Order: sequence, then C-alpha cells, then structure tokens
Amino acid sequence: MPIIAMNNVGAKLLGADERAIAIVSDALSYDDESAKRRSGIFGQLNSKRTFLRFPELICEAGFVPVIQQALAEAGYAVAIHDQRNALDCQGPAIDLQNPTGWETCDDGKQYPLYGGYLDGIELRDYQANVVETFVLEKRGIIQAATGAGKTECAAAIIKRVARPALFLTHKLDLVGQTRLRFKKRLGINAGMISEGEWLPGEVTVATVQTIMAHWTRIWSGRLRVRVVDQTLVGPIKAYKQAKRKTAELKAAADRAEAEIKRRGHCYVIDPATAPSKKPRPLTEVVEKRVRGLTQEMALETARGIEHVEEVLSLTLVDEPINRVIEFLRTIELLIVDEAHRSSGNGFFTIISNCPNAYFRASLTATPLMKGKREDDLRLIATSGRIICRITNGELIRRGILATPYFRFNEVPAFGFNEREVRREIVKSGKKVQASAIFQAAYRMGIVENDVRNRMVVEDTQELVAEGRKTVVLFQQQDHGKRIYDMLLAAGMRCRLLYGEDDIDVREDVKRALREGEIDVMVASTILDEGIDEPCISGIVLAGGGKSKISLFQRVGRSVRKKTGEELRKLGNTARIIDYIDTGSPHLKKHSALRFKAVREEDGWIVEAIRMYEDRYRRAA
Repeated sequence: MPIIAMNNVGAKLLGADERAIAIVSDALSYDDESAKRRSGIFGQLNSKRTFLRFPELICEAGFVPVIQQALAEAGYAVAIHDQRNALDCQGPAIDLQNPTGWETCDDGKQYPLYGGYLDGIELRDYQANVVETFVLEKRGIIQAATGAGKTECAAAIIKRVARPALFLTHKLDLVGQTRLRFKKRLGINAGMISEGEWLPGEVTVATVQTIMAHWTRIWSGRLRVRVVDQTLVGPIKAYKQAKRKTAELKAAADRAEAEIKRRGHCYVIDPATAPSKKPRPLTEVVEKRVRGLTQEMALETARGIEHVEEVLSLTLVDEPINRVIEFLRTIELLIVDEAHRSSGNGFFTIISNCPNAYFRASLTATPLMKGKREDDLRLIATSGRIICRITNGELIRRGILATPYFRFNEVPAFGFNEREVRREIVKSGKKVQASAIFQAAYRMGIVENDVRNRMVVEDTQELVAEGRKTVVLFQQQDHGKRIYDMLLAAGMRCRLLYGEDDIDVREDVKRALREGEIDVMVASTILDEGIDEPCISGIVLAGGGKSKISLFQRVGRSVRKKTGEELRKLGNTARIIDYIDTGSPHLKKHSALRFKAVREEDGWIVEAIRMYEDRYRRAA
C-alpha cells in the first residue's frame, strides 16, 4: 500500500511500486516550454518535467490531494501519515445557525448576516462559510470573485485562528490598504514588512519583494571580467554586424576593425565608480559584491553589469542572512493574497519556507487560469486544492456586484506584412523570433494605430457622456501617452497614471476621479490589482492581450456595487469596451481568447459586436 507522509511544507511517497511511482510522477508532470524551444536548435529534447523529485520521491505538501486522487483512480488504497503538529483555533467560532440579521438581495431571496464578528460590518453568509470551511480544511485555495470581500474574509480568518499570521501580497499600495482594513475590522495595528521596513508583529502584512530583498544571500568574491570601454561599443557592434553581411560591406568591417586595433585598449569599468582615466588591458579583475539566492542568479547579476562583455571567473562565498528564516518559522497562519501569482519564484520560495504554518489560505479570483500547467501545479503545490468558490454569477444575481455589459468593436486591418517585418529584422542583424514579430504587430496594430486610437477616444467620450467615471487601460507607456494626448485634444478631463508612479500620485489621481475633478483615468495595466474605486463604472480595454487572469482583474475594477446618484442614473451596471483586432494573426487570436472568456463567464453579458463598416459607413 502506498503511503504519503506529509508535514506543513513537504510530502514523501513511501512503499510505492514502480507503477504507482509512474502514476504520481505523471500526475505532477508538465511540459517545459523552454526545452521545447531548444529542441529546434539541439534536436529533439525531452520536455517533460515533474514536481516529484527523484530518488527521494518527495514533493510539496499541497500535492497530497492530487496524489491521493491519482492513485485512487488507478485502484490503489492510499494511507496518509500526517506528521504535522496539529494546532487549534484560539479565536471565537461563527455560529452559522444563528444569524444576527437578514439581507434581501436582487434575486428576491433573503440571506443570513453575521454581525458583531468584525467591527463595522456584518459578514455575509458566504464570507462566514469561507471562514468555517477553512477552519475544517486547514489549508486550501479560496476562489472569490473581485468584489466578494476577500480582505474581510482574511480578517475574519485571522480572528478565528488567532495565531501569528503573515498576510503576503505583491503590491506596495495593497500593504497600506490591507493594514488600514485590519485596523478597522480587527482593531489592531498590523506589523509591516514593506518598502525596506522590517517591522513584524503578531499579524504582519508584507510584500514578497521586501522579504526577498532582506533574505537575499550575498555571494561575494573577486569578479574577473572582460570589460568594454563605452566609447568602443559602437565600433565593436558595427564590426560584428558588418562581418555577418555580404562582401559589399567588407570595407565597413575593415574600417571598424582598424579603429578597434588603433585604440587597442579600454577603460576599467567598475560599476561602483566612474571609469578610471588610465588605459588598461581588456581583461581586468574587479571587486564586486553580487546578490542572488543561488550561485546561478549571482552569475546572472554579474553578467548584467554595465559594459561587462564576459564573466571569466567569480569566486563566491555564501553569506546567508537568517533573519527572514527565523521570522518565517514563527508563522502559524499564512494568507497569500492574489495567489495566482504564487507561481513566481519569490512567492514560491517564501511559502515553501514557513515550516510551522499549519493554516494556509490562498485568496484569488482567478485560480488555475494561467493556461500553463506548470504555473497551475505551482499554485497547487503551495496552496492545495480549491476549498471554496464564490463566483461572479452568484454575486451579480444577488446584486452584490454590478452587471458588466461588454461591447466588442472591430478594428480594420492595418496593412501588417509579416514577410516585410521579417526582412527588416534580418536587416537589423537580429534573429527572427516569434516575439519580435509579435512586438512589431503590436506596435503597428495597437500602439501606433491612429484609427484604433481614435476609436478608443470616441468610446471613452461615449461612456463619459452616459455619466460613467471611466478607466482607459493600456500596456505600453508610449501607447498610454498617445491616448492621453488625444483625449486632452478632444477636451476630456483626464489624468495619466503609470505603474512606476509612487503611491501618493496614485492616491491623488484616484481621489480626483472619485471627487469629480476628472472623468477619465488613463492607467497602465500594471495597476490591474491596485485600483479599488466603487465609482468606476466604465472600462476601455485599449491594451489588448490574451491573459484571462488580467481580463478578470481589469473588469473587476468596474463591477463594485453602485450606490447613490450613480445607482439611480445608471443602475447597478458597468460597461466595458474591448476591440477585435484584425490584420495580424497574433492580435486576432488574442481578441478571440478575450471574447471567448467573456462569453463563457457566468453573469457577464456581451451587449454588442460592432463591425467597423457599420460604425463608419456614413463617414466613409
């Protein structure tokens, strides 16, 4: 009989025959995309990878339900040896049988409310159920649509468990919002690990970036590199390019080679100082401390130093910093916000190093939606299975979320010629890669497409004329600036917001939109998860893209329940405008994926598909 021994972090397969091992390995397997790409260069490579590590037969503890199910379906009886130190919840339970009130929703039904548990609000039935379900399961993914009140669920879980807790997020502004919410709901001043500050508490809100920055090992030693004088970069580049060209350009290559030989030296480039004035040979020894969790990451850092052409050798000494490890050992309740991002290395490393976190909750509106099995498995590895689902459709029917109405506008073909793009890439001396072709198509079909950008402006004007406070979302800064300038020229009251703008700027722009100083926020899609304003009821998706997760996050900015004058004028609705991009197979495919996701989501309504000819026949 196969046995799965597990603790809070890992699991080990014991007593399994070869067939059972193969079944488990296959259940935890995925295709390595990088190996697939390398196959074209080095011949056929085995691209299959697995999270089951040989020969120890160990994996992450979150996989235990997956392993158990796979073996059971194959006819194996499985025993679980749970070696975790079981912890009890020390906070008061929610009495689900005795609600303190009732809420009549838009579907005509009454639902129980539970007051007095958190300060200032009554928990809805689904929020109370999340808390008690989590207490029974001890770990798992809580899928809750944007606007369901995930932070309130987290606060209630913290009160129920009442043990040292870490709330882990990835955005600086979410740290401030969450700490403020915990102050209002729990009456506590939560600790903070963010923006370089290390101020943990009994409950700590932290960004993954700051924890990793404090935790990063220092690999130090003598770095021997070949450095290149900045003023020689041009001649060397010209020489390399010319050598790859035809004989007609031999003269250009000869001139560049003569210039390099004539000077025959370069300055020593020390990243910590300005270039020295004395000429030195090309190969030098530079003292440099480089950071990285692994030796490989340290070498990548070294290679990235400005003007370094080659890392010849690097003697490394590992100097681990233990403060983070000691802190993570104190955590008994781990809550991961926006857990669909936990497949990233930072999240994965932190979650995997909380050995005493018996309680583990992962909050996300979009679990297992990345489209890559590896990412989905990494989420399961850290979090386990989905234990609760609160869907868009359920909340929309109850009136807790606004109903989103979508319109897709066709964009005419823009004359994209892939052969011509390939020819231009070859002329520039670069390799012809799919990513370069897509970037060219994106630039021509979206960023620099004046017809499409005028459509964005007109659609924004339409939403504002209806009385909707509107957000226009873009991906590339150049595109955002173009749209912003066109909106200003059209007389729109708007502000532009980039992802790198600091928190004070972001808050000022959101305040201006909320208080009616502006009608439109033109914002980078980096802010998909950082804009939480119930006043927003119009979204223009100007940036395209194929990610279902990003689409759900962006739509979520507009579906908060409407109240007051906005509810009277517009109803509990939101309007989202997207585009059907044609002229490039890449952009057309992305549009089709977004349309499919909208059409299939319960509660979302495709209001219209507007063809370009229908829209502009009269003007033409």
